[in-house]
Amino acid sequence: SRTLLVRSKDRGDTWHYLATIAADPDAGPEGFRLPSLGLLPDGELLCLMRNGDGAMPLWLGRSRGDYTQWEKPEKINAPAVFGELLVLSDGTVLLAFGKPLYVMASGDGGRTWGSEHKMGIGTRTGQAFTGRVTLVEVSPGQVVCVYNDVLDLHARVLTVTSE
Repeated sequence: SRTLLVRSKDRGDTWHYLATIAADPDAGPEGFRLPSLGLLPDGELLCLMRNGDGAMPLWLGRSRGDYTQWEKPEKINAPAVFGELLVLSDGTVLLAFGKPLYVMASGDGGRTWGSEHKMGIGTRTGQAFTGRVTLVEVSPGQVVCVYNDVLDLHARVLTVTSE
């Protein structure tokens, strides 16, 4: 698999290939897939990708300008399970990932991650996280995290503060 960037100039009626974000047959068992995009305040576009499951790391690609050229993706020290990016209004980048579900933050555009402040989300039912996750900033520093486990759909409100 490879991850591509497509663009629409007519509000989604038609789509056109813009760039290959990542394609490396030697990177892992699945190829790059399940992307999540985040746009930093300075215009840099981030693309989080999975390549494998469980013990395999997530990958992060970067592009600037017209987004036709992408840097080689780099590994993130987080297991490749259902990753999701969110760029907050203050520029902090959140990463939700894993089974069970964790959230960690980066204050430098995703170049380093505060794994010492990694927060376990868990579930009310006690079941392992098995589905997708979505993050939405509803006000500055307030994030709603919606995810599912084997029995139920969950929503948690997270407060993100800078140190």
